[in-house]
Amino acid sequence: MVMTREQLTGQLVNKVTGLEINTPEWNKLVQKAKYITTYEKCTSTSEYEVERAINGLAEKFSVKGHQKLSKALIEHKAEFLKSSRPIGSPNTNQSILKYDMLQLLLSLSSSENQEYDYIPKINQAEKKQTLTWEDVVNEDPLEGDHWQTWPEDLSSDDLTDEEDGYELEAESTPFRESPSHYSRETTTEPTTSFIDHMDIDDRADSEALGHLITQQYWRDDFNLSPEDTNPISLLQKPCQTNESVSQLFYSEIGRRQLKSVPESSIIREVTSLLKGYRGVLFQLKDDHFQLNENYVVQHLSQNALGSLLTEFCIYGNILSELRHVVTRVANDIQYGQTSQAFAACVHRSLQDFNVLLSELEISTSFITHDPTQIISILKLRDTLNAPLLHFKEIHDITIKIPFTTDEETNPRSIATYLISVFYDRVLIAQYSEQLVLYDTLLYILEQLLIPYGRMMDEWIFYGSLEGDIANEFYVTRKQDISKDEPNFWIDGFIMQPVTQEYDCYQCPLFNLTVMSRIFFVGKAVNLLLQIENTLKNVQLLNQIPIPFLETMSHFLSMKSTFITFNKPKPIHCDTESFNSILFSIKSPEPEPVEINPFIVNDEGTLFHQNFIKFTEKYIQDPYHNTANTLNNVLHKNCRLPEQLKSLASIYLMLENDLMHSFCYALFKQMDNHEPWFDKRMLNSTFLEACRLSGYDEIVYIQVVQPDEINSPKTLASYLDLIEFKVEIPWPLNNFIQNHHLENYYKISSLLLRLKRAKYVMEKKTLFRKRLDYKKSDDIDMRYYSIRMRILWFINSFWRYIMTTILHAETIEFRKKLSVSEDVDEITELHASYLHKIVDRCLLNDKSVSIKNAIISILDMAEQMASMFKDYMEQDKYRNNEEFITLMDTIEKDFTRTNEFICLSLTIMGKKAHLRWLESLASSLSTR
Repeated sequence: MVMTREQLTGQLVNKVTGLEINTPEWNKLVQKAKYITTYEKCTSTSEYEVERAINGLAEKFSVKGHQKLSKALIEHKAEFLKSSRPIGSPNTNQSILKYDMLQLLLSLSSSENQEYDYIPKINQAEKKQTLTWEDVVNEDPLEGDHWQTWPEDLSSDDLTDEEDGYELEAESTPFRESPSHYSRETTTEPTTSFIDHMDIDDRADSEALGHLITQQYWRDDFNLSPEDTNPISLLQKPCQTNESVSQLFYSEIGRRQLKSVPESSIIREVTSLLKGYRGVLFQLKDDHFQLNENYVVQHLSQNALGSLLTEFCIYGNILSELRHVVTRVANDIQYGQTSQAFAACVHRSLQDFNVLLSELEISTSFITHDPTQIISILKLRDTLNAPLLHFKEIHDITIKIPFTTDEETNPRSIATYLISVFYDRVLIAQYSEQLVLYDTLLYILEQLLIPYGRMMDEWIFYGSLEGDIANEFYVTRKQDISKDEPNFWIDGFIMQPVTQEYDCYQCPLFNLTVMSRIFFVGKAVNLLLQIENTLKNVQLLNQIPIPFLETMSHFLSMKSTFITFNKPKPIHCDTESFNSILFSIKSPEPEPVEINPFIVNDEGTLFHQNFIKFTEKYIQDPYHNTANTLNNVLHKNCRLPEQLKSLASIYLMLENDLMHSFCYALFKQMDNHEPWFDKRMLNSTFLEACRLSGYDEIVYIQVVQPDEINSPKTLASYLDLIEFKVEIPWPLNNFIQNHHLENYYKISSLLLRLKRAKYVMEKKTLFRKRLDYKKSDDIDMRYYSIRMRILWFINSFWRYIMTTILHAETIEFRKKLSVSEDVDEITELHASYLHKIVDRCLLNDKSVSIKNAIISILDMAEQMASMFKDYMEQDKYRNNEEFITLMDTIEKDFTRTNEFICLSLTIMGKKAHLRWLESLASSLSTR
């Protein structure tokens, strides 16, 4: 059964305080514990302190003789910290979580948490037993020098008066004759003193060179110095205990295997290892350093020395792998400029670290510049602990760099990974109050942003990607699309997706909103520069570029390298006079541009908030300036409003009477049976209408070839095959795209059919020739009744299309367009405008059945005109029965179709809450 958080909190309070569960005091403390764990800040555990505590515990096990426990503790800790063993959700920071759990285990295992003060109850107390002499002897055995007997052959001359007295006094005791195992053993004092074991450096003597050679541990003939192998007891003077242990430990076999070296030589080996060179203690096998455990130091245990050297060996392999990656990346441009900046930063830090090692090696050698320096491997570890931990953090990031993706290098993924991960680690370091590590990681992040910011500057201020040699920026250019093509603005540049799945905190630089703005600014600048080339002597861009690095220095503290050492002061020589004599003409050298950081100390500030402010400041002004400039250029220089009015005039029959004149001329040709359905005749008719109306529109009319399935059934059906082609000039064709013209075609086709039906019902079915027309004629009255119903339907639908939809939506579209600031809004508003009028004109895919029903009623207008010509104008010879039958058919079809349209519109309007459809249904109803 899985316990809830409240149950665990209650048990914790019960364990710590001893209060009974569900008591008032217990409930009060439980609520306080919940508040503390929810609202109060708990700092993260220091990884260095946990490592130090566990290593100390392992050392304690080793000293107590529990080697297996010591080794198992180290191995289990390493296995627990592996990234392949996540705890809880994989999205959490595994490193912090695991070290918190290790700290919890260490706290629970401390002696403070053990119950040593247990007092049994009265009923559990044992009965006291009578104390006997045997119990006293068993508790304190008769052992020691004062219980032993002296050798029988000891002469009186060898004893002092005091000893004689002691012996006589001892004889009077009842324990004079003790068992033989209490006899004192005789030992011989060692003949060598502690001075003989000291390495005396007497280099002034030539014979000391031989002694120095004997101390060179890397020689093959080097062995431990011969020692006395006589058996010796540990019961010696306290100052002789260490010597006795060494004699017992270093047997003859041990002297042949182990070699004793001075601590200064150990330090020399360690510094060589950290510089990447192999030695005697650290051997190179399969590109990895391995420790040779056959060397010891006199004052350190073998386990302690092995633990120290193993730790240095791990760091040596880490530095070796870093040098390998740096060499690999720095010599190949395919990894990108961001990767090379990372390699250069790490390489510079490694060089500084080598200088630091050289200084430490000088100060800890036999001959030192400062005689007060102490030769200590522990001091070396303490001095190098911080930089080594920083290199380990960098190494953990480096080994996960996605150098290959699908068997090829992807610089964009590498650059995104480096910037995102270092941003994430900087934020974690600040939140966990690891300020030294925070400065180190922030320094590397700022070095990464220098080349990446340079590419962003080139894109934002010049609309160019020439600086992005390896395609590591998330904006790419499609070379197969020319700048003159109408889809250049949409498809000419592509913003590649960026993933940050490996981070806890997302970098604001790769936020979708920020990326979209940067993408837009670069495209707009690129387009404005092309417009400048077409508009001669016109400067459109007037903004002053503020580089990425300069903006960053206003919000972030510019950090320096994290390796500090005593840099030698450069020697300045006055060579100006000499150079002026030899070289009279000197070319001026460009001075390097240095950015003075405005923020020197960022203590007390939040890095996350500063980075967000810096990103917004960098892109805000260029975005607004570029958007406004391009918007004004399109409206004023490129005449965008005039182009939209032209489209509304041709396709929507708004603005002027051009299309009405064209339709009237076309319908006259249709009535006179002239060859009107020809693209040459149609274009000629349109040009004549333009001339008469006084408008100059560039339109090309073409005829679509019908297929067998959708072949025209009536004369008016041929109007559906007419398409008006309008050439939209550059650069407006990037925002009024060609695929939007398809929606214009649908609307113009419907308007032509409506215009034709309205024309036929008003012009071709009106009685003019009959003078003996009588209102009492039932057949004629019925015909005019049907005509009025159909005409009412056509006029109602015409008013709905022209006034309610096209006119109203066009005014609303132009109102929004006048206040838009972003040119992308032009495309979005235009697309939304067309989508809305197509839907409300019942021309979408969901309204096909209603549209077909409306077209069938429009076709009835042609039938009514034909009936009027055949039966109404020729009253004397008409066949009334046939006439009545045709009227019955038309009336029945119209009634059924009208009811279907009105009912469908009513249902759609109620379900979708579209009130205009309900109003249309009411107006189309003829009942």
